[in-house]
Amino acid sequence: MIKQLEWQQIEELFHTNMQEDFPAEEIKPLSLLSHLYEQQTCRAYGFYDESGTKRLAYAIFEKPNVGNGWLLDYLAVDKNARGGGIGSRVLKEIRETLKEAEAILLEIERLDEAENDAQKTERVRRKHFYLKNGLVETGVYTVADGNIGYEILCLPIQKEVVGARAAKAMQNIYEMFFKKGEYQIL
Repeated sequence: MIKQLEWQQIEELFHTNMQEDFPAEEIKPLSLLSHLYEQQTCRAYGFYDESGTKRLAYAIFEKPNVGNGWLLDYLAVDKNARGGGIGSRVLKEIRETLKEAEAILLEIERLDEAENDAQKTERVRRKHFYLKNGLVETGVYTVADGNIGYEILCLPIQKEVVGARAAKAMQNIYEMFFKKGEYQIL
């Protein structure tokens, strides 16, 4: 079961789950998320059990004012629910729920920039999960969030967004929260 989250629920996620689920340098400031939410360019969803009471996962998106490629900025499955297919079901529900988006873009850390074998193994596992669940490689790479290298994947909703179209979509997204010079699209 999927439910759109209100600001208070996003703020609670920010102070709790997000701090555990993501590296600190990848978490946008709460003030920025609040601003994006007020501008109606930030949308979040909770994914719940059958009873609708226990949240099993969450996803936070940014929708740019220009273009129709959304960013899946944060996706996390509750640590006690991992390994049970919840992540795959979430991606399926995203496709069914966000039909207004042309495509959902996603940043994953570059495999070739892993600091060690364990980190590379984790990155390969994560990329394989996304590709197995219908995302496609775009051929676009970015540098953002304080010099972190990302590969951009696409979850087609209405169509695949790859190559120059994916680069332009990422530029539209990044312009929402970065100043020129704070990111690169390769």
